[in-house]
Order: sequence, then structure tokens, then C-alpha cells
Amino acid sequence: MPRKKLSRNAPCPCGSGKKYKHCCYGKSFDYEKDDDGTIFKSIPMSEEMVDLFEEQRQKFINKYGREPGSHDSIFFDMPHPEQVEHMTVQAMKEAGIAAAIIYAYEKTGRIVTDDNQHLLSEADLAEWDDAIEEYETKHRKTRKTPDYPIGTVAMYGPDDKTTTKIAAGVILHDGAEAIIKRWVATFCPFRTGKQGSNRKD
Repeated sequence: MPRKKLSRNAPCPCGSGKKYKHCCYGKSFDYEKDDDGTIFKSIPMSEEMVDLFEEQRQKFINKYGREPGSHDSIFFDMPHPEQVEHMTVQAMKEAGIAAAIIYAYEKTGRIVTDDNQHLLSEADLAEWDDAIEEYETKHRKTRKTPDYPIGTVAMYGPDDKTTTKIAAGVILHDGAEAIIKRWVATFCPFRTGKQGSNRKD
């Protein structure tokens, strides 16, 4: 059945709610419509893809003795989709792919890269971005509110056993300026880890 290109003023088939001309029009694929009103997505194939399809066509003919029909899967010898997904996820983990990317792949069933964005609809890209954001939101570390007052002490010296200076800081409440006090030895260095050490208050 012959097809014709979708009108630029038609609603974009990707489901974004925008007009085609304001959404996916101008990407590296076209939406087409036949006489029955069925919408098709037409994607140009690279030479590598053409060679791959021809190889699969020959495999189909060799196995079934006929040309593949419109309802036949050209990749008839592929494992079950769930197995393919599992194998892909394992390969991505072994390759060190970011966990957010793996999550988005499992969520959307696709992998988005700089090289294939022009072949994806705006709705597909939005779904991918939402999956990335969803993962990052779930795994974003929440900052724990400290229990006030909080304080810290730092000791300084010429080595890891001698203290010649002590600095202490305290923050009484959220937004308060730190109260800092310093003590410096004037007659004898402080000795840490040793009972009976001289110290200055």
C-alpha cells in the first residue's frame, strides 16, 4: 500500500502533544501515513544495516525455503528478548557503564547516545531523560541535618606525638558563626598519648 509523508501540521505521532512541525519534523527519520491512516516511522538504513538485513534474509531463506513475509521476524534466530536484555545489562556492567544508563536502558528498552539521538522522537528522548533523572533522584544522597551544637578540635605539632597548638571550634545552631579558640604552648610542648603531660587550658 503506498504511503505519503505526514502533514507538518498533523499531531506528532510520538505522543508529545505538539504539532509534527514543532516536534520531530526535520529529524533523520520521517513519519508516513498510508491510505488507511496507519502511521509508519521511516528510518534510513546505513550500508552496514543493509548488509545485516540481507544476511538475515539469506538465513531465513536457507531455513524456511521462502522469502520472509511482512509478519515474519527477520531476526528469527535471536534469543528471547528478556534474555537479550539480560545479556546486554551484564555486558554493560562489565564494561563499567554508569548505573543510571543501565537503569534507563532497562526502563525504556533503548540506549540513547550522541550518535543516535537524531533517530529518536522527542517523546523517546524525554522518556530516556526521565529515567535518568528518576535513577539519580532515588540514589541521591540526602544531607543529614546535624545535631547542634557541634564542635571540633584540631591539634598541631612537629610530629605525630607532640602537640604545640590546639584549636577548637563550636557552632551553636544552624547559621551561627563558629566560635573558635586557640591555645599555644609557651613553655613545654604537649605530649599526646602520655599520662601526666603538661597542658595549658
